[in-house]
Parts: sequence; structure tokens; C-alpha cells
Amino acid sequence: MSTTETEVKGLASIGVQVRVGTVDLKQHTSIGDMSNEKDTLDATTMLDEVEKGIDGLIKNGDFEIQGLYNGADTGDYKKIKALEGQTVPIVATTPDGVTHSCTGIPNVSISGVGVNAVINYSAKFKLQSKWVDGTASA
Repeated sequence: MSTTETEVKGLASIGVQVRVGTVDLKQHTSIGDMSNEKDTLDATTMLDEVEKGIDGLIKNGDFEIQGLYNGADTGDYKKIKALEGQTVPIVATTPDGVTHSCTGIPNVSISGVGVNAVINYSAKFKLQSKWVDGTASA
């Protein structure tokens, strides 16, 4: 790296785009980990002094999106709520244009509400496929 180049330390979350089915989310405030974590299968024998493990299946966990609830028919909450029980594509695009996609079944709820607080929703998806990382769109 030359002295005139600036090292990029990381990307800010500003501009992260999320699509659920055909819905481009507008009120999302956080998204969960996009991970293909695998189960570890015990492969320890009676001759081993240390546990041994091998990779198993990818865990079929949950993915969560949180956002602001606005009550409008055009809001993210109601649009995702209409997709409950269906397997839908989920696509997250980071500010550098890289896509991360999978499929899941949404279950949407209103998060706990307090005094002088914004009302939020939580959309938890039971994942039906592994995460696939794409390339930056041109």
C-alpha cells in the first residue's frame, strides 16, 4: 500500500438494504448474523485424550430483523406480517453492493413497549436454506 492510499477500516451500516420477498424494507434498525454455522459431531474415540469433532449439518437457526413500527398499511411490519407462514427470499445488500441471501419463514411481533419509547417490531425467520454471499452488483 502506498503512502497516498487510505486503508479502509470497515464499512458503516448506513445504506444496508434488506428485501423480504418482494418488500424492500424502509424502517429496519438492525439485522441478525448472516452465518452458516455448522453443528459439530463428536468423533472422539476411547483412545483419544482430547475431544475430536467433525463438521455436521449447517444449523437451521433463526434470523432476526428489527425495525420501527408505524402502524401504516405501507409499513414494514404489516408487509412482513402478510408473508407469515410462507417461505420467502431474504436478501441483504451491504453498502459495498455485496448481497447475502437465503430463504426463511417469518414470524412477526411487536417488541415490548415502554413509557416515552418508540414502538418496534421483530421479524424472526426460521431459515430454510443456507446463506449465500454474492458479488457486488455493477
